[in-house]
Amino acid sequence: MTTMRPRHHPASLTGWIPNISDIVPGQPRFDTLITTVKDLQQELSTGDLTSVDIVKEYYHSILSYNGYLNAVYELAPGALEQAEKLDKMREQGQILGHLHGIPVLLKDNIATSPDLKMGTRASAVALVGSVPKTNASIVDKLTKAGAIILGKTTMSEYAYVKGEGIRCGWSTLAGQCNNPYVKGGDDPTDGLGGHSSTGGSSSGSAVSVAAGLAPISIGTETEGFLVEPATRAALYTLKPTLGIVPGDGIIPISHRLDTAGPMAKSVHDLASLLTVIVDESKTNILEGGYASALSGAEAWKEFTIGTLSPDDCLPSDEFIKPVDEATEEIIPKRRQTLAAYGKIQELAKGYHENVGLRSDKDFDFEGQDALFSLMMADLENDMNNYLSGLEKSDVKSLKEIVEWNLQHANEALPPEYPSQSILEKAVAEKFSAERVEKIVNHIRTVGSSFDETIKNYGLDFIIAPGDSGLSVFSAALGIPIATLPIACLQYNGRPTSLQVAAPRHQEAKLIKLMSAFEATFPPRKPPTEFLDHRARVKVPRPIYLIG
Repeated sequence: MTTMRPRHHPASLTGWIPNISDIVPGQPRFDTLITTVKDLQQELSTGDLTSVDIVKEYYHSILSYNGYLNAVYELAPGALEQAEKLDKMREQGQILGHLHGIPVLLKDNIATSPDLKMGTRASAVALVGSVPKTNASIVDKLTKAGAIILGKTTMSEYAYVKGEGIRCGWSTLAGQCNNPYVKGGDDPTDGLGGHSSTGGSSSGSAVSVAAGLAPISIGTETEGFLVEPATRAALYTLKPTLGIVPGDGIIPISHRLDTAGPMAKSVHDLASLLTVIVDESKTNILEGGYASALSGAEAWKEFTIGTLSPDDCLPSDEFIKPVDEATEEIIPKRRQTLAAYGKIQELAKGYHENVGLRSDKDFDFEGQDALFSLMMADLENDMNNYLSGLEKSDVKSLKEIVEWNLQHANEALPPEYPSQSILEKAVAEKFSAERVEKIVNHIRTVGSSFDETIKNYGLDFIIAPGDSGLSVFSAALGIPIATLPIACLQYNGRPTSLQVAAPRHQEAKLIKLMSAFEATFPPRKPPTEFLDHRARVKVPRPIYLIG
């Protein structure tokens, strides 16, 4: 990146960095690349690991490899101190909750209070130095359950609503996040979300878990911002029913569309994290949490499933640029998708293929995508409300952000990506209440084809390829959607997945389906390219002190 950034550490971190007091030989206590939360919980319960051990191991991974990946932006200075406190509580028989002593990374649009000594910037230079008064509610829920806030991840700037022509996973603060599965990382000549991309906007949240920089993370979704990065990182994610995860303290796009959600390498980990962040007063959570829904392969016999044709789920050439090698491979990958469908048909109680939904294009209203129009209708007011609640900020409104960027164009609008057209549009375009109502009604009308298909076929779920537009229906209706990792392209290593959507408040049923999938399909693949990189890079084993 050509513009100046407030980061000068080889690991591409800003702010506090752990001090290295000594260099010692020895093997890692565990392999961060493949270890799950369930594994860590087992080792903690037997005393084979402490939370301090765990935090230090992830520090080592971040300091060793984040410079290559650009997935973590900042570390929380108090993580080791919190780990020590939680270890002492464990020794005394006090366990706070499902995530006691487990580190988690947060997307940089999730507010943390001054006590955690980190910023909240949405990866934007205009918000550097802004100070929230309190944690986002989701952060308090995590710490109450014993989670250790490890740091903040990089992300697509302003959650991918800054300007046109900007690549997924890029920001003025952090530069380009790179996919650990793809040799050479992001290709700037590729489509904005092409085969080399991390997807966006929760890019760093996905990459950090896939590459073993954290066991779990939190991202956010407006439309596709969790499921697309999770697809590109071979992760499990679940965007929850709109409104069941607290949204206060999260830098917004649209209160009608935004939600936070978990990312993990296993369904058990996903269920544990989802249990913690959901507001139990807003939905029904199983006794014992969502992990109680884990049933294994037998759960297939409970479900009737509909699938969308891969031929009806092709992304635009602008977003994913056609590449000959990849295009040739899409044919066998289409066969793999159909093979996965065939296996699901054999396993499920009932199955209906090519059930069909209305086209993504049907969401167009007044000449543009109605969901985008809704984002434009809500962005200025929602952002202004967030900024007005800050303890400190150089900008007090979306209009001031746009003006600040123009005044600091060298930093905020660099030559490679000089656009802030989406922010400018949100400021300039005014929406009457009547117009917003028409947009919302149009979205609901088109989106209702999902509900109609579920009802007409007697379905529990609809499944589609990972690069499909199923997330559009999830956004339109506020329904949950999840990812199921299935394969990697030989062309460049990028993962592919299935996406599965369900009616509102069916998270437990989705978790049960995901556990059945995990039990019967091949295990998710770790990033081969990153494994090769890690083997080439010989990093000494340091001891970290609180600095």
